[in-house]
Amino acid sequence: MREIRWIAMVFVFFLTGSVVWGQTENSESPDDAALKHAVENKIQGIVWYGARDYVNVEVSEGVVILNGWVSGYWKTDKIQKAVEQVPGIKEITNEITVSNGSDELAGRALSAIYRDAMFRKYVLAADLPVHVIVQNNSVILAGKVTVQSERRRAEFLVDAHTSAAVIDNRLVIEE
Repeated sequence: MREIRWIAMVFVFFLTGSVVWGQTENSESPDDAALKHAVENKIQGIVWYGARDYVNVEVSEGVVILNGWVSGYWKTDKIQKAVEQVPGIKEITNEITVSNGSDELAGRALSAIYRDAMFRKYVLAADLPVHVIVQNNSVILAGKVTVQSERRRAEFLVDAHTSAAVIDNRLVIEE
């Protein structure tokens, strides 16, 4: 009888130990992940938020950090006011900056990307996958694409069709 109890205790110990061992640390709690999703949806739902604007959202314990770029100064405040309407936010840190580059360069880059056969399917999408930010004479590609070939193709198109001094490809592949 004592042996069975000992075996059962060892079994329970290994079972619970293996469960704890197999757990991975998640940087976002489920509440933070849901809050991040709600904030991203709120931003993407803003009518004037477009391909020349890109705002990244980080959430930790209910504190929202907004960073990225917009094409007009007035947009930084408008985005913050829209995000403030999302329930569950404890605090917002607004680190959004205004891009200071050429409208012509941004237009050529966007035109090169979204006229290409690979990206044409996204033209009518509510949230375009590739956002173009121009800082001085540098182009930043930001957003989420579905495959590595889209990431490479966007950079190639901007390089081939614009006079950008630098292309900073920050596109991430969506999982």
